[in-house]
Amino acid sequence: MIHHLGYSSFTGVLGALFNMLTSLGVPFFNRPLVSWLRQRVHWLFDVLPDAAKPSTHYAAKAQAALGRARRCLAQDDLDAALSLASIAIEDYERAADREGASQAQVVLAEALRRIGQDDLAIAAYERSLPDLKQPNVKAQTLTTVADLYAAGYRYTEARDSYRLALKVYHNLGHRTREAYVAHRLAYVLYEQERWPEAEKLYRQAWQLAEELNLQSVKGSLLLEIGNSIAQQGRRVEARQWFERSIAQTQMSGDILAQAEALHSLAAVCQADREAERARAFYPTILRHLAAVLAHLVIFNGARYTK
Repeated sequence: MIHHLGYSSFTGVLGALFNMLTSLGVPFFNRPLVSWLRQRVHWLFDVLPDAAKPSTHYAAKAQAALGRARRCLAQDDLDAALSLASIAIEDYERAADREGASQAQVVLAEALRRIGQDDLAIAAYERSLPDLKQPNVKAQTLTTVADLYAAGYRYTEARDSYRLALKVYHNLGHRTREAYVAHRLAYVLYEQERWPEAEKLYRQAWQLAEELNLQSVKGSLLLEIGNSIAQQGRRVEARQWFERSIAQTQMSGDILAQAEALHSLAAVCQADREAERARAFYPTILRHLAAVLAHLVIFNGARYTK
């Protein structure tokens, strides 16, 4: 009886029954007796084994722990977030709520990622994926775990996760996220020396960047398309993309990307036995790199200067 109704509903039924009997003039059923019986039922509920307690008991505990874990995560209280997320996972599993447990796994994984425990974070993210129901949450989780795989040079796992995320974002119509994931997937394919596939994904990302006017990445995407083409031996075509990248980065002021595009163009010229033209690019490349280095020195110095 208690197992099916739960403590609060069961004692509520008792209270209603005893109040009714008292109102009918049965003197034995009075409020002190109801209070005493409620205390006994409360005690009985507390000493029940876990298996006999209702799932709603654990679901409520898990929901409260997960809410606190998310607040701790937002406040960068990572130790508390780890502890509370673990409690939430355990209680959601007792309540047989797989989706709730998967959401708690995401919080646990994010806390682990922030403290630098990437392998443990990946494992937690992977445990969360089968039962995540919200497509946007699933796509974000796939992207995050793919980023972790890529950072650890585990390109095959990264590639598979990026592909799944790309499909979800495309179906959802999240164009900016689709552009990001296409760019990251292209990078992984490039690192695996799968040049034609990398070129295709870089072009897809560049087309999205054009449509969305993502100025900060257009120059680097033009460069990466050129690099993918050059790796396939199409050096004349690659030059055109490098020149477009140089023009784009000049407009955006991205001197690092411009230096990289100039370097790639110089390499193509060198391969085509145009040594003089290749050498002409290096003073500009070195000047841009020196400017980037000076900026980093100033930036890092300012961090420690009051």
